[in-house]
Amino acid sequence: MVVVCDVVGKIGELCLETGQPVPADAGALVRCALDSVALCYRRVKTELETLLGRALTRIQLGGGGGQNRLLVQLAADACEVPVLVGPSEISVLGNACVQLIALGVLGSLREARAMIRRSFAPREVAPRQRVPEIAVARFQALASNRETTS
Repeated sequence: MVVVCDVVGKIGELCLETGQPVPADAGALVRCALDSVALCYRRVKTELETLLGRALTRIQLGGGGGQNRLLVQLAADACEVPVLVGPSEISVLGNACVQLIALGVLGSLREARAMIRRSFAPREVAPRQRVPEIAVARFQALASNRETTS
């Protein structure tokens, strides 16, 4: 069974429902989505800091999202820490490493991680500007409201 979802329509409905401007074109829609993802990263970072009882000093991002330079910069800005971008195919590399460990070629997960770090140079993206507190507060209020009504 194939389920089709009108994501663009759903975003427009949500914007209208919450009193936000509906993105006027494809560029505005993409920017809305990327800003939202970056603010979700910030929210999760804050939750992790609370659980760990300490501040996080950087975020590591692997997979296809790291190929989107705007998303990475928005994440660094929203989280106010550098983002270390790893390999875009980290899932495949992780799978291969698990198989190499099972075959005895690699001795441990630590060894596998070291091999990946040696093979793929990470790229670090520093924050450039702070996200305005009013935008953060609005996002948090909308996210909290969605959680309580879902």
